[in-house]
Amino acid sequence: MKRIVAILLLVLMLATLLVACGKTTECEICGKTASCKQVEVLGVKGWVCKDCEKGLKTVGNLFG
Repeated sequence: MKRIVAILLLVLMLATLLVACGKTTECEICGKTASCKQVEVLGVKGWVCKDCEKGLKTVGNLFG
């Protein structure tokens, strides 16, 4: 029983490590190399980091 629990925990840890690895690119706004997310603003797609994405959402909330 302990062996099964240990194997399940090991598989869970490996899965967590694989999920945590995001695409690391250069942010098109600040130039920082980080885990970025592709967003679309006014029909233009680009890669932005989490900090810049928050700023874009804030600006978007101001305009509508």
